[in-house]
Amino acid sequence: VHVRVMLRSKSFFRATRRGNVIKVVRELYLRDDISCGHVACKRCQDPSSQTHVSLDAEGDDVPVLILDTNVVLHQVDMLLHPDSLCNIVMLQTVLEEAKHQNMIIYRRIREEVISKPERNAYVYMNDISKETHVEREKGETPNDMNDRAICMAAKWYQRHLKNVCRVFLLTNDQGNLARARGMGIHAMTIHEYVAKLNTPVLADLLVSPSTDHDGAGDDDILMGVTLADNKNNKGASSSSSSSSSRRKNPFPEHMNLTEIKKLLTEGQLHQGIVRVNRHNFLEATVTVSTLSSADSDVGGDGQQQQDIIIQGSDHLNRSVDGDIVAVQLLPRDQWRSSSTLVVPETEAPLGEEETVPDAPVADTSSSSSSSASSKKRASSSSSTSSSSSSQVQPSGKIVGIIKRNWKPQTGSLLSPSSSSSSGQEYALFLPSDRRFPRVRIRSKQIESLLTQRIIVTIDAWDRTSQFPSGHFVKTLGALGDKNTESMALLEQHEVPHHPFGASVLACLPPYPWVITQEDMVGRKDLRHLNIMSVDPPGCTDIDDTLHLRELDDGTYEVGVHIAD
Repeated sequence: VHVRVMLRSKSFFRATRRGNVIKVVRELYLRDDISCGHVACKRCQDPSSQTHVSLDAEGDDVPVLILDTNVVLHQVDMLLHPDSLCNIVMLQTVLEEAKHQNMIIYRRIREEVISKPERNAYVYMNDISKETHVEREKGETPNDMNDRAICMAAKWYQRHLKNVCRVFLLTNDQGNLARARGMGIHAMTIHEYVAKLNTPVLADLLVSPSTDHDGAGDDDILMGVTLADNKNNKGASSSSSSSSSRRKNPFPEHMNLTEIKKLLTEGQLHQGIVRVNRHNFLEATVTVSTLSSADSDVGGDGQQQQDIIIQGSDHLNRSVDGDIVAVQLLPRDQWRSSSTLVVPETEAPLGEEETVPDAPVADTSSSSSSSASSKKRASSSSSTSSSSSSQVQPSGKIVGIIKRNWKPQTGSLLSPSSSSSSGQEYALFLPSDRRFPRVRIRSKQIESLLTQRIIVTIDAWDRTSQFPSGHFVKTLGALGDKNTESMALLEQHEVPHHPFGASVLACLPPYPWVITQEDMVGRKDLRHLNIMSVDPPGCTDIDDTLHLRELDDGTYEVGVHIAD
C-alpha cells in the first residue's frame, strides 16, 4: 500500500497582470513509492514507478553518480560531451536550483543529458520523497538547506544500493564536500573523479579550480581546488610565486556587489558595458547615462549618454569586452583623450614579459627589453592622449564587475612553454577577436591542438595573474581550412548554424518528392524550356534559374525563375 501524507498547506495572494487578486493554495504531499531508478534494485521493481530512464546494470565498475548543483552549472561543457559521465542521478533539488540560476544550462542538461538513453540519467524527486525530504531549519539559508538535501539524498542512495553498486557524490563545494564526508558519504570533487577515469578529453573540458574569489558575485564559482591538484602543484606553486609567471603588481581588488549597489545609488560609481578598442586592447570605453553636469563637459539634464575612457591594464582591471562593470571617475587633471596608438597583432595583451605558469625563468635580457618596449608604448599612448588636451573626455577606472561576458572564443594556441608533473602542458590561447585577452589553458593534448582552430572559455582571472585561465571546449578543424574558418566565423559572431531539429524536418514533404496534379494548380508548366541554374557549384539551395530563347519575330525572351 502506497502512503501519501500531506506535510503542509500554504496559501497566499498574488496579483495578476490584469490587476486582479487571486488566492493560491499549495499543498505538499510526501510519497513512499518513488523508485531509485536502478534496474537491479529488487525493492524498486514496480514498473509503474519507473517514470524515467533507468540506471545501468549492477556492478562496482558502473557506479551511480549524484551531481551537486555547482557541478551541473560550472562543468556543463564536460557534462555535454558525448563520451562524458553515465549512470547519473539528477536530484530534483539540483535541477530546480539550476533552473533558477541559469535557464539555458537547465534546458541543455534536460535535452542533451537527461533525455539521451545512452547517458542513463535518472531524475529522482527527492523533495517529495518520504525518505529524502528535508524541512528548512530555523536560521538556515536556502543554499544551506539545498546542500543538506543533496547530502540526505546521497546518503539514502548509498544505503539503498549498498548491495548493488557504489554511489558517489560529486561536488566542488568544499563545505558540502566536508559535510558529506562527515556523514560517511563517498564524496569527491569532479576533478578527482575525472582524473581516475584517465580520459584527457574530459579532463580538458573541466573548468579550472580557482583560488581567487575576488569579484562581484562570483565567489561561488569554481569553488575548491582538488586534493590531487594541491598535491601535484604544491612545489610548483611555491616556485611560481617567485617566477616571472606572476604579475609583479597585482590588479586592484574588485568591490563586492553590495558595496557597488550602494555607491551606484549615491552616484559615486557609474554602470555600463565595456567596449574594448579593436586596435588597442589597452583602451576601452564605457557608455553611461548617470553623469551629472558637474562631472560632464556636456550640458543638459545629466541623463544623456556619454562615454568614459578607460586606459591601461590596471584601470581595465581584468574586465573583458562586453562585461557590465562599475566605473569610478578619475580626477579632472587625469582625464585623457582617446589614444591613436595602434597595437600590432603580434603584441601580447596586458604585457609580454609574463610567461605561462610553471615555466622556467627566461633570459632576463629579453624580458627587460620587452618590459621597456611595453613602457615605451604606454608612454607614447599617454603623451598622445595628453597632447590633445582640447579633446579630453571623462576618464575612469573599473572598480567592480557586475556581470561577466566570458563567452566561448575561437582562436589558436601559441607554442607551449611549460609542463607540469602530471603530464599536462600549459599554453596561451590567442583569440581571433583582438578585443579579448589571451587565455592560459592546460591540457595533455597541446601538441595535437597547435595546428587546430579551437574554442576556449575563460574560467577565472586571479588578481596576481597576467592572463585569465580557461579550458579547452572543442576543436573546429585544421587551421587555414575553408570549412573550418567559416565555422569559426559563425561561432565567433554567434550565428545559428546547427542542423535543423526533427520538428523542423517533419514539415518537409516526404523524400523522394514528386510533382502532383495539386502542385500544378495555379502554376504554368515550363518544363519544355531549357532552364538553367545560376546558383554556384556545390550549392544545396538551388532556387534561382534563367531561360533564354529566340522568338519568331527575331527577338529574345529572357525568363527569370524564382522558387516560391
